[in-house]
Amino acid sequence: MRIPIVGPVPFPINQPFIKTARSVIRKVQQQRWPINSTMRHTLVLTWACDPEPLAAQLPKGLELDPYLAADGSKYGLMVANIADVSALSVPGIPQLKTLQQVELSYRIAVRHGDEPGHFVWRTLSSNRAAVMGARLALGQQQEHAEVSVTANGDQLRVRAVSESGDADLDLVAHLDRHQLPDDTVFTNVSDARRRGAPSRRLFSVDAGELVDLEAESASWTPSPVEVDLSTATLPAAHDGKLSAAVHLANTKIVWNPNRLFNR
Repeated sequence: MRIPIVGPVPFPINQPFIKTARSVIRKVQQQRWPINSTMRHTLVLTWACDPEPLAAQLPKGLELDPYLAADGSKYGLMVANIADVSALSVPGIPQLKTLQQVELSYRIAVRHGDEPGHFVWRTLSSNRAAVMGARLALGQQQEHAEVSVTANGDQLRVRAVSESGDADLDLVAHLDRHQLPDDTVFTNVSDARRRGAPSRRLFSVDAGELVDLEAESASWTPSPVEVDLSTATLPAAHDGKLSAAVHLANTKIVWNPNRLFNR
């Protein structure tokens, strides 16, 4: 698997670095280590959308996990997962130092057999080194972008500016307000917590193979929060209904990657 580098490299490239990089790539190609991550804040937005366009984005082996509303309507769920990562490390790769970043990951609610999870459709990161690390450790084709999370009392400001302009986000979350959006399709708060929470299982595609990331952390209890959404340029956000926003603070997760099968 060739590891492309996007944009300027944030450190000088010399022969010792190239030798180390080649060694790291060989290790990653041979073995996958758990990924340890610590998040100051995690904010998850969920849009209820027409299921067909979302289903068309899925790779072989995954199927849409729709939500059936009280009126009988069926919706696909598109998720924006914003993580303010204070620490990220891979035990088997000491050359990759602790990485801090803000990550915006767009995901689709899916099932692999009987297992529910989220398919990682597109990911933006504020840290160029983290983008490279994700490609090495996870095989994820992340993008570098301007992504930030700013805490001010009970308010959380999230801003993302993508290079293509079609994945931008600008909002303020009110952590002291716990109402669902007016247009929510979820029947109750319990459904919003269950379907709008971060998934303990993530799926992504790496070099033609489906990769399964399973969270080792025991439990988390997301809290619904109110958001003022001023910008969301993702097409699914235009066409769907914002149905939930939930928040978690100071979360630690260990992700265990497994390759499932060839596409």
